[in-house]
Amino acid sequence: MVARKSEIAQIVDRAYQETKGEVARKLKVHTSHYYSGLSRNAIQKKLNVMKKPQKLRPLFENKAPLRPIKACRVQERHQVDLVSMASMPATIDGDTYKYIMSVIDIFSRFVFLRPLQTKESSEVAENLLDIYNEHGPPEILQSDQGTEFKGVVKAICEALNVRIIKSAAYSPQTQGKDERSHRTWKEKIKFDMINCENDVNWVENLPEYQKIYNESPHRSLGFLTPFEVYFGRTSNRPRNKLFLAEKRDFEVPEENVDEANYDNPTELEEELNNLAIERDVLRKKALNASNNAARKMVKRELKRQPPSLYYKGDAVLVRIPISKKSVKGKKTSLQSSCEGRIIDADHNLHKYNIEFNDPVTSENKKAWFKVDDITSLTKEEENKRQQIAKEKIPQKRKRQAGSESNTEVDQVRGTLPKAIRKESILDASIHQVISGEKLNGDTINFYFHYLRKKYATSEVNTIGFGSTYFYPSLERGDDAYRKYIGKKSLWEYENVMIPVHLPREEHWFLLVISIINLCLYVYDSASCHVHTYKTVLDTIKNKFIRKECELLPPEESELFQESNWDEELPKCPKQMNKTDYGVFTCLFAKHLISEEASVAMTT
Repeated sequence: MVARKSEIAQIVDRAYQETKGEVARKLKVHTSHYYSGLSRNAIQKKLNVMKKPQKLRPLFENKAPLRPIKACRVQERHQVDLVSMASMPATIDGDTYKYIMSVIDIFSRFVFLRPLQTKESSEVAENLLDIYNEHGPPEILQSDQGTEFKGVVKAICEALNVRIIKSAAYSPQTQGKDERSHRTWKEKIKFDMINCENDVNWVENLPEYQKIYNESPHRSLGFLTPFEVYFGRTSNRPRNKLFLAEKRDFEVPEENVDEANYDNPTELEEELNNLAIERDVLRKKALNASNNAARKMVKRELKRQPPSLYYKGDAVLVRIPISKKSVKGKKTSLQSSCEGRIIDADHNLHKYNIEFNDPVTSENKKAWFKVDDITSLTKEEENKRQQIAKEKIPQKRKRQAGSESNTEVDQVRGTLPKAIRKESILDASIHQVISGEKLNGDTINFYFHYLRKKYATSEVNTIGFGSTYFYPSLERGDDAYRKYIGKKSLWEYENVMIPVHLPREEHWFLLVISIINLCLYVYDSASCHVHTYKTVLDTIKNKFIRKECELLPPEESELFQESNWDEELPKCPKQMNKTDYGVFTCLFAKHLISEEASVAMTT
């Protein structure tokens, strides 16, 4: 019997039920006994639009943004790994070596290389102890899941007060900096093998490979060398080799005959201060370059494989871990998927707040998930989202050359239902207000952008407007917050208005930083716990105002120290429901920049 086109969906669904969820190839064989002309591709297309196959075998193909492993100082974090050289063993004094232990300091990229005969934990621990007795132990030692980093290695780390952590299984990118260094010094070994006529004994040359690596400039360090960052000074070796003057016999100066007079404590202290300043300058440059390289890497990976975008109200499949106790009493982690609904979205971090029913307890829960644990209800829908995400990359480049307002408009439209996204800005704004739902961050940002443009040329242009992303960016510990508050510094304004979002409380309020009054004002249409306000205000003082004070001369910086700022919660209108937090935040900002409110703020 030839299957009609209108009956294909029904035939595939019935065969899928009879075979208890078989794949397209097996369904093709199953249906061929009853129908002809039904191809595998036709069956697969019908399966792609069905929810049942996606629930049975969900494909979570999104990749969450990379989270680079960072360190802010020398000896803060090390990574250790073993490299197998079993294909070219080397022998010295009758001992055969088959492995290389590589230890890298994350901040400076300084590498320690040691040859090993075996992968035994005792031999690994012995060489680690040899390094740490000479250079001191780090705060954290990161390794992979290998058994060679357990046992004796763990005992030594506990004795040295070193916290040892394990990288994720089957994820070599978590050891990325160490893995990347392997390729560099392996190339040195390969160079000797190609260019040397005699056999290369890599064990004898290993100190030379380590020296070359540590004295080579790194792009991620601002073209400083790991030696310079680790020790805080330049190496003497290149300077001595490049000395072109006439060679003189080595002379040992007489005792107490030096160019510098270190008998004078003032000159000695000045010399030490200069060395400390030089070291701090080198390391600060390396830290900035490393942070920039990390941000570029994250952006590059997002462009190469952009994750799908989901919006508030979308129904999705979410992958959740299930803890199950086995017969032997050991806990094993299983993973299951269930259907959920997105109630909030953070597209910058690619995280989503999802409401779902727990498959084990059947309880209704809300939790934040990364995008790699989320997929669409059908394969066809997910393929469309992937295609849209890839098509948006060149569009972003075009918008950067155009007006900034287009980006703001698209951000607002992107958070609305599909039927509303193609409407005008006015229609989108009206729908957002009359829908009765809470305003999201993109909508509030759009309104603050409108206030910024409206009052840019007026008499109140001394007021700055921040973004909803400003407060979360303070937790990163770098200068990422600057792009969310404008190009000017804090001291070029009289007042700065910032909408603050509290994800756990699902709450918004307005924070005003009054520079002329040295005061932080909190305008809240509801009432939060005092500890919540204290946490937000302390973060603003310690991670924003303190950094901005570094831009001021010392005498002015003392005046604006965080301890000199007051904190106030002025009386303001209170809302009567639980959905108008964002509306009140926008209205507070508009009211405070009016003439009447300006007088109230300065009195």
